[in-house]
Amino acid sequence: MTEETGEPEPAGPGGPGEAREAREASAGARGAGDHASADEAGPAAEGARAAQAAQAAQAGVGASAGEGASAGEVLGELAGLRRRARSDRHAYWFPLVLFGVLSCAATPFYRSAFLLVGGVGRSPGVTQVALSPGLGMPLLGQAPFGGTFFLGYYWLVALVGGYLATALWYRRHARRAGLQTPARSYVVTGIVLTVAALLLPPLSQFRALAWLSVLWPGDLVIRGTFPYLIIAAGLWVLARAERSRGLVATALVYSVVALVSSLYDTENLLFRLGWTPSVNDLWQTSLPNLLLPAAVLLVAGAVAGAAASVGHRKRVLA
Repeated sequence: MTEETGEPEPAGPGGPGEAREAREASAGARGAGDHASADEAGPAAEGARAAQAAQAAQAGVGASAGEGASAGEVLGELAGLRRRARSDRHAYWFPLVLFGVLSCAATPFYRSAFLLVGGVGRSPGVTQVALSPGLGMPLLGQAPFGGTFFLGYYWLVALVGGYLATALWYRRHARRAGLQTPARSYVVTGIVLTVAALLLPPLSQFRALAWLSVLWPGDLVIRGTFPYLIIAAGLWVLARAERSRGLVATALVYSVVALVSSLYDTENLLFRLGWTPSVNDLWQTSLPNLLLPAAVLLVAGAVAGAAASVGHRKRVLA
């Protein structure tokens, strides 16, 4: 300030006003730079976020695929366990072999029945064992009372005893394998049919119950092989209990063979092939009808038993 006038001196080039303006300009430049940096960083940040989202999605898909694969493996293992458990439970080879043996053991009784019914004067190719559906046990192979052979009594004991032995076998197998086959229906069916075959013919002799005789056509009874049909009916029940396709096939084949043996003299086929037994050996003409159903049971039982043994050996070694 001059002494003459007392007015303030104007600010020079390096004065406070220029300094303030410089600071404002610098701040504005920094703000513009920061704004430009933010604008440039925006797309990069968004790209990074998109990449992270894509990775998360891929991880989720991989996890879902892994869970699906693990679920499929679990279902496969469960299916395998069910198959192995069902295989361990199968024990039907025993009744097949048992009734096959019982059928073969009946042969001497059929020989006695043949000699009493037909004798040596009987024409070849006509097997007759049971003559009347009335008295006696014709459904079990025996002719009316008065005969001296015991074929009907044999089948009564063999069928009932065979079914009871089968029940004991399945109970023992359940304790050993830890899995039980519901074989009670098979045993009950077999015993009920056997008792019915014993009681129905005498009951049909009453006038009020004469209609019962229509339950057994003469063609099914005359050859004495009706017990094979009782065995066949039981096999279908056992096949359902075992849930075995192999046993279903066996029951089907055996049922057909049992019907053929009951309705047709299968020895006629052997006669056409040149088989001509002597007069004293005519009783042998009944053997094809008797042994063919027995052979089906024995072969099927042997195959089932061998398969069960191989499966058990594999599980032990594993």
